[in-house]
Amino acid sequence: MKKNIASLLLILCLCVSCSSLGFVTSRSLQNNIQKGMTPQEVSLAMKGGPDYRRFEDGREQWEYRRYNTNNERIIILINFYDGHVVGLDSFPDIESNRQDIQTHRLK
Repeated sequence: MKKNIASLLLILCLCVSCSSLGFVTSRSLQNNIQKGMTPQEVSLAMKGGPDYRRFEDGREQWEYRRYNTNNERIIILINFYDGHVVGLDSFPDIESNRQDIQTHRLK
């Protein structure tokens, strides 16, 4: 009985420590992005700047690559116009996920 309680307390401590380290899912990050946000607000919401950036004629696109809870890579595209969010898209990074699967098969 004491071992069960000790194990339960250890699991609880681990869960709390993971949440305090800022473990977040790509979906929870995306849900923080709202139309009209500035690039600075997006950087704060996404916990950092983009992995890739494209821009032309007042339009800008930020690309983030994150992992979801299934350890699959997700691409998040955030579109700006005149310094404000006008759109967001996200989808699985099929090529990266396929390479990860092939790498695991080689082991």
